[in-house]
Amino acid sequence: MTYEDAEGVTEEEEEVLEMEEEVMGAKISLEAIEGVSTFQTMRVTGHVGKKELHILLDSGSTHNFIDVNKALKLQCKVDTITPMGVRVADGGQLICDKIIRGFTWKMQGHSFNADVLLLPLTGSDMVLGVQWFSNLGPVLWDFAKLTMQFKHNGQKVSLRGMGSKKLKSITSSKMDKLLHATGEIFMLQIFPVDVDHTPHITPTLHTCETTHDSDITAVLQQYTEVFTDIQDLPPKRPQFDHRILLKEGTYVINIRPYRYSTVQKDVIEELIQEMLKQGVIQPSNSLFAAPVVLVKKKDGSWRMCIDYRSLNKATVKDKFPIPIIEELLDELDGTKYFSKIDLKSGYH
Repeated sequence: MTYEDAEGVTEEEEEVLEMEEEVMGAKISLEAIEGVSTFQTMRVTGHVGKKELHILLDSGSTHNFIDVNKALKLQCKVDTITPMGVRVADGGQLICDKIIRGFTWKMQGHSFNADVLLLPLTGSDMVLGVQWFSNLGPVLWDFAKLTMQFKHNGQKVSLRGMGSKKLKSITSSKMDKLLHATGEIFMLQIFPVDVDHTPHITPTLHTCETTHDSDITAVLQQYTEVFTDIQDLPPKRPQFDHRILLKEGTYVINIRPYRYSTVQKDVIEELIQEMLKQGVIQPSNSLFAAPVVLVKKKDGSWRMCIDYRSLNKATVKDKFPIPIIEELLDELDGTKYFSKIDLKSGYH
């Protein structure tokens, strides 16, 4: 159906439809997802205010992308678009439903502006693809010297890429400082060296001992069944058991899983095996599927969340009256102690 045949379509809706058609063919290279530099990419450093931005210039990606976590840290204004598939060079597909319009950043003294899609990226904060290159005009790109020259707003711009970093050995004291610094170590390479000239390093495990007040300990012991790990599902209650009613005409909702790093994949498999053993989940042959998202908690452990947004849109919503705030406050009359329990999983 053409826009002329559609009735009641406003100019704003036409712009949204045109934009969504434009991103339907989005593709991102495997190098951009994994943060690997190749012959058709170049790394540069950018800035948003005083915050640093690691940018990958990639001719193998069709659109511009920014890491989801980086966008949250920059507190960017994010708009929602119709969920779409972004093809990965290895044949996989990612789901994208967020975009930042008019994202502004600086690279080596020059200011740039472009629309960027939100995806989970590894190794880079932002990827600039053909969508960005096509607005530059003629580009002189020297992959051997890692330089790029073009004109922007009438000025000649020359970008210089960063060379690949080489591995280097560090001392035990430096390693100890890195382990205590803020951040995470994703990969550690160990190889044999001359034992005669290398001091022996004994790894130490630092444990955190938590001391509880005697009153708190007494409460924990009194309500042991509340704080122990779940062993099985609650008993069946026919009148209150959960059920999902779908809107009429809803097709099977089957979303491909996101791409995960090796560490996250191992965590997901471990959590699934643990829940299977506890009996809170069971094997299913359902055609419906939703991707998993891992969220890191303050104590360093992982919470597994299921992205049910697509299913929620097709679900018939239950209606309940909103409680009156005065009645809720009245229920707190006489209360002296308040506590907060960090639930291991929201749906438990």
